[in-house]
Amino acid sequence: TRPAEPLAADLRDHRDGKRLGLLKLIAGMLGVGLDQLVQRETLRRQRRLAIVAAASLSGMAVTSTLAIFALDSRDDARDQRREAEGLVGFMLGDLREKLEPVGRLDALDAVGSRALAYFQKQDKTSLSDAALAQRSRALSLLGEIATLRGDFDGALRRYNEALAGTAEMVSRAPDDPQRLFDHAQNLFYVSDIARQRGQLPRAEAALREYKRLADRMVAIDADNPKWRMETQYAAANLGTALFEQRRFAEATRQFQEALNTIEQLAAAEPGKSDYQKSVAESLAWLADSQRAEGRLDEAIGQRERQVALLNRLMVGGNGDVEYRQKAIPAYRALGRLFASKGELDLAIAQLRLAVSHAEELIPTEPGNTMWRELAASARLDLAEMLLAHKQTDEAANQVRSGCDLIDRLIARDHSVVSWRGLARSCLTMRARIAWEAGAKGEALSLAERALAAAKAAKWTEHVEERYTIAGAYRLVGDIQRQTGDQRGAQSSWQAGFAMLPSGIKEKPPETSERAELLQRVGRMDEAKQLKASLATMGYRKTG
Repeated sequence: TRPAEPLAADLRDHRDGKRLGLLKLIAGMLGVGLDQLVQRETLRRQRRLAIVAAASLSGMAVTSTLAIFALDSRDDARDQRREAEGLVGFMLGDLREKLEPVGRLDALDAVGSRALAYFQKQDKTSLSDAALAQRSRALSLLGEIATLRGDFDGALRRYNEALAGTAEMVSRAPDDPQRLFDHAQNLFYVSDIARQRGQLPRAEAALREYKRLADRMVAIDADNPKWRMETQYAAANLGTALFEQRRFAEATRQFQEALNTIEQLAAAEPGKSDYQKSVAESLAWLADSQRAEGRLDEAIGQRERQVALLNRLMVGGNGDVEYRQKAIPAYRALGRLFASKGELDLAIAQLRLAVSHAEELIPTEPGNTMWRELAASARLDLAEMLLAHKQTDEAANQVRSGCDLIDRLIARDHSVVSWRGLARSCLTMRARIAWEAGAKGEALSLAERALAAAKAAKWTEHVEERYTIAGAYRLVGDIQRQTGDQRGAQSSWQAGFAMLPSGIKEKPPETSERAELLQRVGRMDEAKQLKASLATMGYRKTG
């Protein structure tokens, strides 16, 4: 075989020879010289090449112009998107912060809706990380507004959309603590809706995931106090969900963890008031959970620590009324703890301090209904302890003052559940004072009114309300027995005992109520067992 390159050369020579012969033939036919014809052929070829080159250059120019136009359009679109997202960021940030203190839900709703409308026009899969975060913030804002308006279905729908957005953000960068933080906030909102609807296991599941994310934030960036605060919030929120399910021991562990975290942060920055307030709140949560477990001495210790901290903060707090406001329920709780141990003198002293702080606050802002409610509650607690201490006249004075405050609150708005609860407590205390004074007819009438108010309460199926109704029946029955109506008394006691829930973990006061009713319906052995259990933890009934 012949090599490939010489063979190709022979073919080219053969082709060129045939072409030259053809040109000679054409030249003869036209009567022109061969050289002249070759030149014409060359010129034609050059012209064709020139035309092709010009066309190519024109095409390149058009293509380049289109490319430049496309690049400019892309840059303009990018700039417009950045400006739009910057405006949305302002709406969801600075503007929202300015509108929230005003409390205008319509204005906040407009902000969230306009921001969300912008993102609805965008392809969600193509949204940048920043845009995706803003969309979730807009949805969260609308969820908050829906919650405040009582639209829990609408709120949950928005929160779940926001949750899906932050989940996508986390999937893009699973080790970014800020994204974990944003996702955790939406989990909290979802859990809060579930808690308000009584779906406590669902709330607990969301809060456990929240806590896992908070722990992950700290694992990624342990030196950031913001992430450490999230672990404190997560533990406290989970503790609350467990407490509401009456899983008191588990709740105590979560509250202890929350307290440990915030105490470390407060020790590192003792001048930061937010940390100090959180320490006070954590001590209160832990004390309440320990009290529910029957760990009364430990609960007293936590409340004493809380009161001491609040007193220090009041001295150096630059007139921050929030410390004094927090001191009122702290003193009340400490007073009731002392009473549950039978230490009535200490209980009365703490409750007098609660009343004193409340009365000092009211002149600062007479229209503050919360302070009036706190003052009324403290006076009723004090009256109960004074009555147990046989100081009936002073107890009656405290009841009159406290109930006068409550009557004024009810006159403003009868729909407030907590105020109606206090009005019912007023009837109960008035009945007990009338009974002590020997006015049995008046006492029975007031006790029956208190029972009717308890049964008419909005949340009569809640565990705490059932114990309240049971206690009201017991008081009616006790007064009926004193008036000689033994049959009526037995009927009332039986009705009260029937109200008690079964198969739940009870707090000491609830166990005490059960023991009292068991004794009255003739189930003495069961009553003695419960009272022995209460005595072991040091609990004593006062009212």
